[in-house]
Amino acid sequence: MQITCQHRNPFICNTQQLWFKQQLLRRPVCLQLSAGAAAAGNGDHATTAAAATPCQQRREYELVEERGLQFTPGVAFYRAESAQGRDLAVLAAAVYKRQTGRLRVLDVMAGSGMRGARYLTQADADIVWCNDYDRRNSLALVYNLVSSLQQYSASCGSRSSSHSNDVVSHADSWLAAAQEVQYEGIRGIVLQWDSGSISQQEQPEEEYLAGQQLHRYLQQQDMQYLQQNQQRKQPWQQWQQDQLDLVQQHQQLVRQQVQQQQAQYGQGQCCRMSHVDASRLLASVYLQEDYWDLVDVDSFGSDASCLPAALHAVKYGGLLYLTSTDGFCSAGKRPQRSLAAYGSYLRALPHANEQGLRMLIGAAAKEAASKGLAVQPLFSLYSYHGPVFRVMLRVTRSNEGMDTGNYAFVGHCYVHGENCRVGWTRLSQAWCRCKPSISQLREQATAAKAVATAAEALQTCRPTPLVLSGPMWTGPLHDQGFVAEMASLAAEWGWKGTAVPANSPHMVRQSKNNKQRPLEALLASLQEEANPALPPWYICIDTLAQHLDTTPSRDKLIKALQTRGYAACLCHIENRALRTTATTQQVLQVAVENCGHKYRQAGVPQVLLQHHETMGVMETDDI
Repeated sequence: MQITCQHRNPFICNTQQLWFKQQLLRRPVCLQLSAGAAAAGNGDHATTAAAATPCQQRREYELVEERGLQFTPGVAFYRAESAQGRDLAVLAAAVYKRQTGRLRVLDVMAGSGMRGARYLTQADADIVWCNDYDRRNSLALVYNLVSSLQQYSASCGSRSSSHSNDVVSHADSWLAAAQEVQYEGIRGIVLQWDSGSISQQEQPEEEYLAGQQLHRYLQQQDMQYLQQNQQRKQPWQQWQQDQLDLVQQHQQLVRQQVQQQQAQYGQGQCCRMSHVDASRLLASVYLQEDYWDLVDVDSFGSDASCLPAALHAVKYGGLLYLTSTDGFCSAGKRPQRSLAAYGSYLRALPHANEQGLRMLIGAAAKEAASKGLAVQPLFSLYSYHGPVFRVMLRVTRSNEGMDTGNYAFVGHCYVHGENCRVGWTRLSQAWCRCKPSISQLREQATAAKAVATAAEALQTCRPTPLVLSGPMWTGPLHDQGFVAEMASLAAEWGWKGTAVPANSPHMVRQSKNNKQRPLEALLASLQEEANPALPPWYICIDTLAQHLDTTPSRDKLIKALQTRGYAACLCHIENRALRTTATTQQVLQVAVENCGHKYRQAGVPQVLLQHHETMGVMETDDI
């Protein structure tokens, strides 16, 4: 990678500076309204006022606060519900920084850069590169990133001026102080800021002028040395060698001064901004062997085209943050699309939300295996708005091929409500495990007097075939140890509740069945879900209520299952659901025997009221 820091823009002529800003920003017309046009809303024409109000609001760029950090969404949309995903991403990045001592973040679909700003300020990232193809987000990107650098400089001891709501003026001034970076393979403009230049502007005047005085002193020494050599008429070779020695002394003095400034103001941070295609940027990073600790791909819909390039861009042991918002694919409404984008033929199952997470992890695991890599989910988050599926993966080197133990199919029985994992070698035996026993079939046959023997009864009563969906990730959705470190760090920082203040106009919209949990409760739920003994999918309370006289209490049922020796916990995906190692029939039995419920007298499948034996030697969590 060849990086050359060009001229700083204040020294460019006005024409070049204007052309540079126009090419970079390309602001919409409403952002260039003059003060007179903005004040037209106070005139006599109501239509003019109504037309100018939206532009005036967009020109002012309101500030939004998350976890004490202010930023502007700019022309992009902002949803307070997504703040929880940003909380988890920042916590994971900070844990990685503590484990490795470094953190370089590449956000290829940054939007307004709010997550990149939080990586800089809260996760203490060394460098954050925010890229977004939409140039209308330039102003917000500049403001959010550079203001985060100023807050870092202020925390390192320098004086930082208070920010006003005039986002445009601040962004313009910071844009003029940007460095232009030449990155091979990228034709667009890449701008860079570092905390050293920001802190230098905020240092006291006598400290700032110390470096200038040093340069002037060295120039004077050079002139005196040259005059002495001319008077002595030294040979040219000796004079050239003396000049080289003087340059080395000068470099040593400058190096000492830089070390003193770094010791006083910190090592510094760096941020970059660009507007290029995400796939082109990831490919350029890979070709330059410039691997990153965290690659963030916040894609929209079912766009998985950046997944192969993102796996190439992350370093071994690094993190990959993936996003999907395609609820139709996860719900099994578009199986052809999910097969094309994620390599998984998804069916319409009751657990569509969890299916979206496992679909995304499975696609990354399959793509990584083809490149000699392996992925491990550190945490997975489903957000009901959108819906939004987010997974944080650790990418490691592996030559063992695909792990079929965690990449398989999931079968669902619509008759009995059972779920089970179907391995690759058991696809021909994908039927429900709720097969009646031979003695029960004999009793049924004798009572009906329709068949003579149990063998004939077995031929007439075949098991229910399963509805298969996949292949997808069937292993744990979270890493228990890593989530525990995230929870410890959140408690250390005092992060509780929601990231958005209670008095903010951007309140988190809650639904009846999907209320967003506080951060501490969410992290506790993720730790419980990380139990490797738990099988895929969850059991809905409403499904159990269809077979019982009353709706069971979720918390009481979890305690009763744990008392009976089953693993059971809450489910962050669905509030009215639980995860357990018990089957649906076993959960109903516990509800009747331990919680005082009764079976419904009508409308209950007879097979649910009987004890069933598993087929052969099959495990309860695999076929």
